[in-house]
This record gives sequence, structure tokens and C-alpha cells, in this order.
Amino acid sequence: MTRFIMVFTKSVLLCATILSGIALVCHGASVGSYLDYCPSEWSEHAGRCFHFVSEKRDWAESEINCQHLGGNLASVHNADEYSFLRDLVNQHGSNKPSFWIGLADAVKEGTWLWSDGTKVDFILWNSGEPNNVGEEDCVQGNWHDTNGWNDLSCNRDLPSICVMRY
Repeated sequence: MTRFIMVFTKSVLLCATILSGIALVCHGASVGSYLDYCPSEWSEHAGRCFHFVSEKRDWAESEINCQHLGGNLASVHNADEYSFLRDLVNQHGSNKPSFWIGLADAVKEGTWLWSDGTKVDFILWNSGEPNNVGEEDCVQGNWHDTNGWNDLSCNRDLPSICVMRY
């Protein structure tokens, strides 16, 4: 039986592999060289993995796609995280496009919930939003020049950002 035990700090990974009573200990390796927390084409930020999906889908199809990839549409819990998402979108050659995030009030009007079940502890509505013009139950990020959030009809097709914990 093989057991792999890892203990790591911010910059150093210490590991020990125990195989049939023989111990192999590794010191001084960087965390990144041994651990790849996020899947290929996903980007790590603050303990979670994010993935920009350029294909335009409606909100529900985007959520299903994120679930198929192992996550949900992105939840956002602070300004730093949202800045990371905007940078992620821009890295893919898009000039501030709007994108779906996982916030919606489709269950009960005015009660906003993240699709990944996390607590709504940060909001970044643009001025006058949410306004629910025409049954707007889903949320797009990077709306116009303010980079804030706008409620939008869920049947619009937009790129999206997925999130998963590692």
C-alpha cells in the first residue's frame, strides 16, 4: 500500500512517500512544480479555479456547461476576485465583453443566489441596477464602461466564467 503525505507552506512543499516501510522525503520543491491544483486551461486565484468560456450561451446553458466541466458559473466574493475575473476575460483577447456570472433571482424575485450555493457577501451593481426590466433574473458582469453588474434576461447569449474549488 502506498500513502502520499503532503505538508506545504506558502513557498515550500515537504512530502513523504511511504512505500513498504521505505520513506522518501522531498525538501525545497516549489508548490507549483509538484502540485497542479487547477485543470488545464483553468486559472487559480485565492483557492479556486476559474475558466473563461468564450462560446456564447444563455445563462442556463452556461451553468450546465460549467457543471459539465466540474464547476458552476462563477460566484464573486470581493473586489479583488472580480478584478481577477475581468483580467481573465481580457487575457482571452476580449475587450471588456459582458459575461455571465452565477448570480440569479429566478427562484424568488429580489432574492439573489449564487448557483454554486455560496453566500452572497459581495455585490457590484451598476447605478440603477438591478432594475428587472423585462423579467431580468440573471446577472452579467462587465456591463458597459463601469465594469459592474447588470441584471439581464437569462435567455441572452453571452460568454461565461466557470469556477471550481480545488
